[in-house]
Formats: sequence, structure tokens, C-alpha cells
Amino acid sequence: MIMIKALSTLAFTFGLAVTSAAQKAVADDIPVCEPGMLDVGGPSRCRAPTSDATDILIIRPGGGMTTTRLPLVYIFGGPGLYPDRQFPRMQALANRWQRVLLVAVPPGLDSKAPSDLACAGELAPRLWEAAETPEAARPMTNDPVPPLRACLDHLGKLGGRAADLGTVATARRLAGALAALNTAKVDILAESYGARIALDVAELRPDLVQALVLDSPETPWVSSFWHSGQNLIIALDNLQEACRYRRKCPTRGRYMAEKLLTRLAAFDQASAPAMRLRDQMSGETLGYVKPAQAHLELRLVSALASPVEAGHLPYIAASRSDADLQRRFASLISGYVLDDTPALSFAVHHIVRCSEWPMARWHRALDADAATHPALSPMLTYLKARQQHICTALDVASPESIAKPSAPQMPTFVLSGTLDPVTPASSVDKAFSSDAMVRRGLYVNAGHVVQLAAGCVLDDIDAFFRSPEAQAPTTCKRDDLQIPFFQPISVR
Repeated sequence: MIMIKALSTLAFTFGLAVTSAAQKAVADDIPVCEPGMLDVGGPSRCRAPTSDATDILIIRPGGGMTTTRLPLVYIFGGPGLYPDRQFPRMQALANRWQRVLLVAVPPGLDSKAPSDLACAGELAPRLWEAAETPEAARPMTNDPVPPLRACLDHLGKLGGRAADLGTVATARRLAGALAALNTAKVDILAESYGARIALDVAELRPDLVQALVLDSPETPWVSSFWHSGQNLIIALDNLQEACRYRRKCPTRGRYMAEKLLTRLAAFDQASAPAMRLRDQMSGETLGYVKPAQAHLELRLVSALASPVEAGHLPYIAASRSDADLQRRFASLISGYVLDDTPALSFAVHHIVRCSEWPMARWHRALDADAATHPALSPMLTYLKARQQHICTALDVASPESIAKPSAPQMPTFVLSGTLDPVTPASSVDKAFSSDAMVRRGLYVNAGHVVQLAAGCVLDDIDAFFRSPEAQAPTTCKRDDLQIPFFQPISVR
């Protein structure tokens, strides 16, 4: 069997990769944070003097230029997301905005990541396992337990780590690191789960924070957040609306979402031909797989995060057979194949989720959505079984509820996208509608982490930080956020 490394952007289905020995080896070389580090040329990394679990990567604008702007703290989502893969994007932001970026490296994911938080060996859990020939491909299971077994057996019972890795503890460590750098004040830009850390830092040390930008913030205190099935349907309906009057959309009209879900509901995994996965750069065949409905439906969620990938969905919806569906989905899934670069710590991710999310509330919402939208039942059943198994195996108890964070006491700009099924715009709007210091920005055709949709969103964020007391910026025009609908090449 050929192992195909794949990663879901869906917060519930992230994979895991191993921290390299080389990363761990440099731990003792990281100096403690000192005020002068912000003014020294070249890349730097420091550690809070009161903690051995928070690293700060200091990224300066390129070209040797100096800047008088406040440092900008960037907090990633996850939880458990390794920032390594994002460093080029962070450098691009530092250059674009001509300001120093302070990238927070979460606990358990720094250069001293303890081995008991990582699964040794290959990526686990394995989402895509490919055969070398179509004939050798076997139907993938809807049961999430077997692919998890090796990873969870390695991790063992980790419920006792919850307090150290939780949101509040992470925020305290980060606030301490920022105070040690003596920056006077900072701006904070946080995405997805990272917004919860940002809100806690702002509450702990309001004297340190000038302004906040929360991009696609996680809002688990809002009831609609939990309805993963309903939120996917809403996102697909919004994509359908974007498609309706576009000449280049393969399913112009009003039925794109219905056609897609009907085709998936009728999908027969056993009789469908094996799906060929190809390297997007070389065209080389990577292997053959026979995914189940649950795997294809999960891929819909992650595809909606990107306008380019969302543009494939109407073409897939126009499939007239299982063979068509497999072939058209393959182009989307092949683009999803990743290398072995560390991506996410499985243990950190799920310890935080299981210990802070009221899982029973999510499971009830999944059951309700499966009854209302039976076409999505395979995915929703898979998600519920997977999360229940993980929390039990890690011995992490979930709370009955989760409290809303304190309202920010400094200017805050909250962004959401109409195609986001993970942190849907409706739940984000409800979460912050009563907070006086919050300005809202809704971006049509943007998915999860809005700033990735178009450069104009980055300009909006920069404009807010330059004048946080002004009205929320709106520089994006209709053409900036158009979806590039996929068009097959016809050879005559």
C-alpha cells in the first residue's frame, strides 16, 4: 500500500505529523525574551523567561527596512497547528504591512514538543491509503476507529495534560511572553480557534493590546455553531447563489447544492471505479483509492475554505454517474495531498477540544442534522463516532457547557465568510452582536480564514489597524471575491 499524506482543514478532522528530532535539538538554543530582540536584525526566536512552553518567533520586514508601527501578534487556529508551514505567509505579511510579526508557537508544539503528544511513525490517523493499481484498491471504511488505533495506543491516557494545554493556560503564557518583550502595546490578529486565545490575552492584559482582528473566530458558546450539517448546507446554498448567474459555472441555475447531495446520496462505493490520485505538479499517479460517502462529504467542508477549491464543486455536482463523481472528485482530492512537513499535533488538538467543548451538545446537534439532512448522515455519523472514541481513549472528560468570553475592551474587527461551514457567519454575528467595541465584516464568497480569499481583505485588516477607531473598512469590490469556477478543457 502507498501512504498518501492528506490533511483536512475541517477543525474536527485534522491529521497529525511528528515533530522532527532536529526541532527538539535546538530547544536549548532559544534565548529568553528580551526587549532588545525586537530591534536586532535577522530572524529571532525567544522563550518567555517564566515558561518553557511558549516560543515567540520574531519575523521582521524584508529589505532591512525599519518600522515604527506596533508589533503584530499572529495566533493560529487548531488548536495544535504547527506554525512551520505558515512561516512564508507570515514573512509575506510582515513585508506587505512593514511591521514586525510576533508568531506565537503553541505549547506542546514548540521545539521541545514532548514525545507523548506525538504519534511516532507515519501520519495518523490515515485518511487516504492508496493502492498501486486500481484492482488492488479496497473500499475505505466508514468506521473511524481502526485508523486511530495505533496513534491512540501510543498516546495513552493524557487527560492530565488538559490544564497545561488549555486555552486559558496558553493565553497566560503568551501574555507573559509579550510582557517580557516590553513592547508597550501590540496588535493581535488571530484566526479560528486562535481567536479564543486572543480574547483571553486581551482580558488578562488589556494594557498590552491596542486592537484585535478575529478572522473566522470559533464561537462554541453559540448554539448554531454545533450544527455541522446545517452549516454545510448553508455554505453550499451560498455557493449555489454565487453560481446562479455566472455563465462559466457548470451548474447555472438554482439546484447546484441539491444535485451535489443527491449524487453523493446515490453513490455506490462498492461498484464505483477506483479513484486515481495524481501529483498536481508532475501529473504522476500517486495511487488509487475507493473512498466512502463520509470521506467525500468531509472533503466538501474543507473545499469550501478556499475559493479555488469551492470552484470545483459545481463541476462535481454536474456528475451523471459514480464514475463521473469519482473522476471529478479526484482532481479536488489530489490537490489535497501533502508532504511530511509537520502539520498538526493530534494529541494537543483533541485534548483541548475534548476538555473545553461540550461534546454532548455537539453530538446532539449532529444527530439532529443527520435526521434533517439524511444525505449528510454518513459524514455526521462518522464525526460523532470519531470524536467520542478519541475523547474516551485520551481519558478526557468534556464539560456540559462553555462560557462566552468577556467582551473585548479595545477596538475589534471580526471577519467571516459566507462559504464558511466551520465557523459560519451566522454564529459569528450572533456571538459578537452585543459587543460595543466590535465591528463586523462579512465577505461574500470567502471561506474559513477570510484573509486567504483575496488581497483586498489584507488591505482591510491593515486599514483597521492603522485607524482602529474608524468605521470598518470595505475596500473589497465584487470582482475581488469572484469564485473561479472550474471549467474542463475540451479538445476538439
